[in-house]
Amino acid sequence: MASNLIQGTGGVAYMLNRQQAPDILKGYPAAWTTGSVAGALQINYDNRTLSQYAQAVTAGDASGCPGKFLTNKEPLAGGFGMRVTNACDMNGTPMLIVYTLMPRRAGGLYAVLNYSTVDVDAAMQLDQAMAATLAKLAGF
Repeated sequence: MASNLIQGTGGVAYMLNRQQAPDILKGYPAAWTTGSVAGALQINYDNRTLSQYAQAVTAGDASGCPGKFLTNKEPLAGGFGMRVTNACDMNGTPMLIVYTLMPRRAGGLYAVLNYSTVDVDAAMQLDQAMAATLAKLAGF
């Protein structure tokens, strides 16, 4: 699944092994980077709804943010998923984390995250490309 998401970016991103992944992504089964943006895919098999998962990632990001924290949640185009955008002031360095959450037809949900402390516009663009690819792969 992760390699298909990366192919949907037009070759901008490449896979990372666990040793290469930044600490924030070490717990994810698949991670990638473009150089200025890093991201990961997780497939959740529990019974949480998109809203419950969105609340959990927002709470987790907020608790790890030493400065000002802002969040936004919005439905994806087509209404089949949710985008959560969390921004944190990391002691003067802005960090943007964008989650695309989508239900799985077999139960559970897909969670794709992309983050950057260097190029927040690139993080948003990569997330949008991956969201469109994920929607196709998930059959939406």
